[in-house]
Amino acid sequence: MFDTFYKSFTDYNAVAENTDKFITKFVIDLHDWSSFDDMYFQYDDGLTQGIGAPTGLDTTQNLHSGAVGVTWTAPTGYTNTPERYAVAFSDDNFQTTNFAVATTTNSGDTAYTFSKQYLLSTFTDLEVGDTLYFKVRSDDDTNSLYSSWTDVVTYTIPDVASGVSTLTANQDNQYQGVIFYWTQPNTGWATQTSYKLAYKDSDDTEFTYVTGISADATNYTWTEVLEDTYEFYIYACTQNGSWCHGPQNGPITVQIAATTPTTTTTTIPPSLGPPMNPVVTQEYNVGVKVDWDEPNSGNQTAESYELYYRTSAEDEIKVDSITETEYTIPYGNIPNGDYTFSIRAYDSDNSIFSGYSTEPTLTVFNQKAQDDWEAAEAARKAEEARIAAEKAEQERLAELQRQRDKNLSETGYSETDAERSAREQREYEEEQARLKALEEERIRNSDETGYYETDQERADREQKEYEEEQARLAALERPRVKNEAETGYYETDAERSERERLEIEEAADFNYKRRVPEDGSDEQGRGRGERIEKT
Repeated sequence: MFDTFYKSFTDYNAVAENTDKFITKFVIDLHDWSSFDDMYFQYDDGLTQGIGAPTGLDTTQNLHSGAVGVTWTAPTGYTNTPERYAVAFSDDNFQTTNFAVATTTNSGDTAYTFSKQYLLSTFTDLEVGDTLYFKVRSDDDTNSLYSSWTDVVTYTIPDVASGVSTLTANQDNQYQGVIFYWTQPNTGWATQTSYKLAYKDSDDTEFTYVTGISADATNYTWTEVLEDTYEFYIYACTQNGSWCHGPQNGPITVQIAATTPTTTTTTIPPSLGPPMNPVVTQEYNVGVKVDWDEPNSGNQTAESYELYYRTSAEDEIKVDSITETEYTIPYGNIPNGDYTFSIRAYDSDNSIFSGYSTEPTLTVFNQKAQDDWEAAEAARKAEEARIAAEKAEQERLAELQRQRDKNLSETGYSETDAERSAREQREYEEEQARLKALEEERIRNSDETGYYETDQERADREQKEYEEEQARLAALERPRVKNEAETGYYETDAERSERERLEIEEAADFNYKRRVPEDGSDEQGRGRGERIEKT
């Protein structure tokens, strides 16, 4: 049944007309419940859990401004959508340098552009021929989900100069040709080594070229002119004229009239070219410094300048009446952010403004303010840590005092739990050592004296035995003295009793022998009155 049911769904979805349709309800009618035990349903929305990596990563370039960018395609088929993208970039394929920026959160941007100024501020020795490396990752910060990085794509900085700007043409007032005027902002990575003029009239299908125009020129007179309508390009060239870059605003079309020279004087209107080569840098604890060169085109001189900086078209600030070719914006007047800068010149004598300069960009960040904040934050945290440590030390000392008071009442020692534990351990070890030494004394004394006793016990026993012996001898001395005085014998009572017993026995034996001599004679009277002494 499962195979049949599953197949019915897959067959339905396999039909092209059904790919945008969804089954929202189905009914199963069962007639015989005994045919199965359990029923399971599974829904698969076809999405992979997590967040996918971007696809189709590629590089873009603006040869006029020197900007380099990357574009990509948002991932599909995953349960989570990127909130933003991280763009990593390096100048050595992420061996030692690995920088990253991010797109604006929830903007949906799938492209990011690095200005030339930003790249040079990151890689100070970056130049023509060097290679940049890029990779991108999807980020879902809310759910802490991050995709893998894409494969790395590369961009090698080409030896191409920026195209000229403000290209104009005037028919020579002597009717000897056409004079071309242009401005070279030099905002690309390379500097032109020459210029090339390309032209064709209304009847031509291919351009004719005039090469070898000086790299320092800002105008050129073309004299091979006939009456017609012409399309003109001025190319900025490098590599000995082999790599040429057209004007930033495309070609110009000029109609050449067949006019006979007259003595009529043509008044050339006043013109003022834009400021040149703007550069934006940051100075620590000062602000953002903008430098530029005076205009190198037009027939008037700039008397003052206007500086514009903005984060968007709706948020632009202007500084006017600048009389130098540099201006420093204090950090107090330019909050952190990504800014675009432009300058234009003003000639008050003729009340004319120039066109705007090229527009460098800069990510402004007041490092001094950040350092001050970090220092204050570090000081605050250090003070909090000091207070916490002081409180912890007070609590520790209070706890130690509580332990001392408790142990004093329990053991008689004013000591902490650790000190008590160390003392008790030390006393235990000393007692074990004492008992061991005593045991060794008992074993040695047992071998020597037959008594299982310590040295002290042995000394006490021997002292006691000595004292007892002395007392015994003293007790014996008293009857000896007494008996010597009474009997003439220096003897104890026991010795006196034993002596007297023996004397009695000997006397009896003697008397017996006197009565019955061995030879049968009568000797009863012999020796009568004689004292018998026993020595």
